[in-house]
Amino acid sequence: MTIPPLKRVGMGVAGSVVSRMVPGFVAKVAPIPTTGPTGLAIRAAGGIAMGSLVSKFMGAQAGEDFALGALIGVGEEAFSTYLAPSLGMGSYLAPNMAAYLAPGVNLPRGLPAARPRGMSGVPTVNRFNSSARF
Repeated sequence: MTIPPLKRVGMGVAGSVVSRMVPGFVAKVAPIPTTGPTGLAIRAAGGIAMGSLVSKFMGAQAGEDFALGALIGVGEEAFSTYLAPSLGMGSYLAPNMAAYLAPGVNLPRGLPAARPRGMSGVPTVNRFNSSARF
């Protein structure tokens, strides 16, 4: 296995970063929702369009890498937002970690599908008890 040249990796990273900015620009121009599945579709279309533009100025390979980076970023967000929780890959608090929560902290609970079997009452971690340190 060979590592791709740094320029190709950089174009992929640029595509992923720039595709996150596209819905904000679209929201200023068109009155359409830019969150949820619509936002992901806008990001994908924007990444492909920007990849085409990059290919005009920097070559076909750079444009392909840019578009691929944008699509990988969109795919990762779609997976982590919509598919991972239903597969039990959401964040949860292990039973032995309850001592590290601050007393009286009311944490939001994830979707029932986001919690593994047997952990239905376990909250999501977002605040730790600072007095229970190692």
